[in-house]
Amino acid sequence: MPDAERHSSETFPALSNAGDSVIRDATPGADDDAVVQLISDYMTWAQERLANELGVDEPPAQPADIRDHLDDYRGPKGRLLLAECDGKPAGVGALRMLSDDIAEIKRMYVTPAWRDRHLGSAMLDRLLEAARWGHARIVRLDTCRS
Repeated sequence: MPDAERHSSETFPALSNAGDSVIRDATPGADDDAVVQLISDYMTWAQERLANELGVDEPPAQPADIRDHLDDYRGPKGRLLLAECDGKPAGVGALRMLSDDIAEIKRMYVTPAWRDRHLGSAMLDRLLEAARWGHARIVRLDTCRS
C-alpha cells in the first residue's frame, strides 16, 4: 500500500486525558449519523456565538444539508476525522484542499463533556499532518474562540 494511502486509513490514539480515546477517519455510512450530529452541534454553537457577539442572526445548517456535504471533506481531496472517547463520539474535524497547495481546516468541534482533554489539539495535529501529506504550503483555519 502506498504511504499516502496507508496514512489516510490509520487510527491514531488521542493525546488526551480522556480515558479510552481515539481519533480516526470517519467511516462513510457507518459514522455519518455521529458526524452529522457533531457538526450540527458545532453549527448551533457557532450560530449562537455569532448572534450574541456580532448580531448575526442566521439559522444553522439543517442536518440533511450537512449530510449532503460530508463527501466534501473525504478523500482524495479531504480528510474527515471522528474523535471517540470511551467508545462514544466526542469530536469532529475536517480538512479540504482548496487548490493544489492550499488546505482549509473546517468543522473542528469537541463536545463540552470532553473539552480540556487535548482532543482538539490532537485532531488539529492530525489534520495538519494530512495537509502536509497533501502537499499544502498554506493551511487556513477560520475560528470562533470559545
